Amino acid sequence: MNAAIASWFPYAFPFFFLGLWLFVTTMFRWVSGFSWKTSRDYAHVPVIDRALFGSGQIRGIGYRSCLHLLRVDGGFLVRVSRLFGGGSRFIADGDLVRAERSTSFFWIPKLAISLRNETLVFYGGSAAFMARHLTIPVGGDAVA
Repeated sequence: MNAAIASWFPYAFPFFFLGLWLFVTTMFRWVSGFSWKTSRDYAHVPVIDRALFGSGQIRGIGYRSCLHLLRVDGGFLVRVSRLFGGGSRFIADGDLVRAERSTSFFWIPKLAISLRNETLVFYGGSAAFMARHLTIPVGGDAVA
């Protein structure tokens, strides 16, 4: 039995890995609320400012160095790198309720943004980018 598995496994493993990768990244995209439709709807919107390779946590899914944050008219467009599922999510300025700044592990700046029904957390340069462009006051510790 082991010899039979050893003969086909090296050929089947790349297909198995690719299928599992696509399944997991699709589940993460779905749970986090990202969609390809939003990517298409906001494809030609003029971008005011952008921050690439940001880190954050959305609905319990941690995205480390794969978020692209774009400031557009009326809100923010959060995109995930295609390698990690792709898709976009629009956050309207009117949905922002509260923003609180603090520090994370090893004094990394952290910004928790409360929307009407959930909380988004951004770390490092992403936290600074979001705090700089928010239309609501940011409370919490004074982190540069």
